[in-house]
Amino acid sequence: MGYSQDLEGKAKKDHCSDEEKEFLHQIEDNQDIKKDFQTKQEKDALSELKKINKAQNLEIENLKATIKEKNETIEEPIQVLQKQSQDKEEEEGDFPHKGLYYEEDDDDYYYYDMNKPQEMHFSLTEVPESANIDQLLKLRERKELGSVVLHDNGVRLCDVSIKQCQELLVRMKAKYFWIDINRSTPDIPRFLIPALLEIRSIGVIKLNCTPLDSDVIRSSSYQLSHNRTLKHLVIKDGSINDDGVIALAQSLKHNLMLSSLDLNHNPGITSACVQSLAELLLTNNTLTRLDLQYNNIDSDGIVILMETLKTNKILEISLNKYHWQRCSSLPYYRDISERLKFLDFCP
Repeated sequence: MGYSQDLEGKAKKDHCSDEEKEFLHQIEDNQDIKKDFQTKQEKDALSELKKINKAQNLEIENLKATIKEKNETIEEPIQVLQKQSQDKEEEEGDFPHKGLYYEEDDDDYYYYDMNKPQEMHFSLTEVPESANIDQLLKLRERKELGSVVLHDNGVRLCDVSIKQCQELLVRMKAKYFWIDINRSTPDIPRFLIPALLEIRSIGVIKLNCTPLDSDVIRSSSYQLSHNRTLKHLVIKDGSINDDGVIALAQSLKHNLMLSSLDLNHNPGITSACVQSLAELLLTNNTLTRLDLQYNNIDSDGIVILMETLKTNKILEISLNKYHWQRCSSLPYYRDISERLKFLDFCP
């Protein structure tokens, strides 16, 4: 079909005039030029596409090199952190409960379990006369609490078991200066207190919402009396009552090291133990601070304690603000006022 058309075109061209033949040649030349132009455009487009691909490949290679360099830069610090974390775990030992972060402010204690999404809040204004043992035991059974947190110079416990305490004592180091025992049952201080009083590095013992029986204090009386490292003793938040304070006051009479005794937020402390406290304050020569905020000592009991300040010239006492009126009416109040602190009472 194409061949016959060419023959036909040639035959027509042979019969054309010279002018027509020239015109046909021009048409053919224009078609050749058009084909050449299209071919050049295609080549230029292909060349440009190759340049773009080459530039993109180069950019990809540069990105890969940058990522590799950054990975190498990050890898070393990560390895160092992993090594530090591993060393810390080996140092702390294998405790079954970890990760409880504890924080306090003027009114509340907050417990944040870093391994659980929920958080617990315990308000000091809701402290019962003594810690609720049944509730603590139920919490332990449900394992909502229970932690041993080691710090650089101390240990914080919360609802621990005897087994955890045994593990702790094995791992206790001379560098530990303080121990904080929170929301634990009476068997914990019964087990720990005698052992802690034998550790010469311990300078601070805190019991929060952890019942301390008077018989534990009496059985540790000699250790409390002769201890030469304990400087700060905190027993608060429903952890002690009158019987315990009486036993403690008798045990600390001749202690030569303790400088601060904190007994705040113990509703079980009443005027029944005031006479024993007064005898302690008149005998002990090292105690410089006594905190009796938010207890149930009445005005008459407070006056008995104020009398001791006429002889004891170094002691500072913290009381509830509502005791100020009775204390300020004492004839010698001006002489002792600088050593009294009256804080707002939380109803």
